[in-house]
Amino acid sequence: MKKVFLLISLIGIMMVSCNEQFDIPEFIEPTYNGTPANVSIYDIQQLHKLSGVVDSINDDLVFDCIVVGNDKSGNIFKKIYVQDETGGYDIALDKSYTFNDFPIGQRLFITCQGMVIGDYGGLPQLGCYYINEQGQEDIGRIPNIYIDKFLHKDGFPMDNIEPTLISSAADLTNDKLNTLVRFDNITFNDGGRKQFAPEGEATTGGCINRIFVSNAGNITLRTSTYADFAKDTIPMGTGSIIGILTKYNSTWQFILRSIDDLKGFSTITPSGDGSKNNPYNITSAIINSDGREGWVKGYIVGTATGYPDNITGIWTSPFMTKNIILLADSPNETSLSNCYRVQLPAGNIQDELNLSDHPENYKKMVLVYGTMTNYYGGAGMRSTNNYEYDE
Repeated sequence: MKKVFLLISLIGIMMVSCNEQFDIPEFIEPTYNGTPANVSIYDIQQLHKLSGVVDSINDDLVFDCIVVGNDKSGNIFKKIYVQDETGGYDIALDKSYTFNDFPIGQRLFITCQGMVIGDYGGLPQLGCYYINEQGQEDIGRIPNIYIDKFLHKDGFPMDNIEPTLISSAADLTNDKLNTLVRFDNITFNDGGRKQFAPEGEATTGGCINRIFVSNAGNITLRTSTYADFAKDTIPMGTGSIIGILTKYNSTWQFILRSIDDLKGFSTITPSGDGSKNNPYNITSAIINSDGREGWVKGYIVGTATGYPDNITGIWTSPFMTKNIILLADSPNETSLSNCYRVQLPAGNIQDELNLSDHPENYKKMVLVYGTMTNYYGGAGMRSTNNYEYDE
């Protein structure tokens, strides 16, 4: 009888529990009610006069800004990047998972009194005073217990922070340091060949440098081995990149916040094994140009000129150069970085494949055989000794 009573009681409790309504917690919008903003980031940076020296902020100075970088992907460690319309700061925090408290787009008011400013290799920094291992004054992370003293959230995070376009070397100016920028029409030197930051290649600071070529010149991409995209293969082709602009002395550097900040790069899957029956497509050929011999298949899309200093793809007739053709996975390709550069040695192969004498070969599919290596400034084929049209 007791067992029956206990069973009935248990069922009753379960029914009450299943029907009970729980209140959904409210998201309270943070509001800053302290001293209004009375300076800009530029104003704060002007208080720092001598590189390598740490300057204290003793006055009640406040600026408001937007978070544009945090540690969500693991590529940024214990810091956030903030900017206003005049500049940006790298603020180190003695706290992990800063993205939980400081998401991208979060507006902050920074109360600077008691903080210190300086630079590292010319990169503006804002933080707390400490003595480094060499016994020198330096800028350290803000201790976790003091973060709320200096950093104050205001409102919910905003969407769609617009990056500043860097379109030439003239756009690379110090006021853009630590801010969100975008480069268009860039290519990676190691696209399709290497990972962003495999552990075995890590240098000082646990980061690996890769180079991308832009209209503003060569830029160093810094990637941590702890980034969640560290083992991803660097994309091929031409695209856009969004992230944080930094520098070390005279070297301009760049930090990706997320793999999603890469836009428009090639998505063609590598295929083929290099045999005549299963030739490499162009995407695969670019990856495998390590000195092996093999068959490569692609559309003849143009030729090139200007080696070595001003290499340019020629995509329309008249085609003047006879010793090179460009192959691509798409017959409409007009980006040199997505093309395979095929040497046409003097003789039958050059006589029959060159576009100068045979413009009718334009956009034909062809298989070529030779040594897969570097040619004419990029991945390509030398000593081409056989070919066949794929009708």
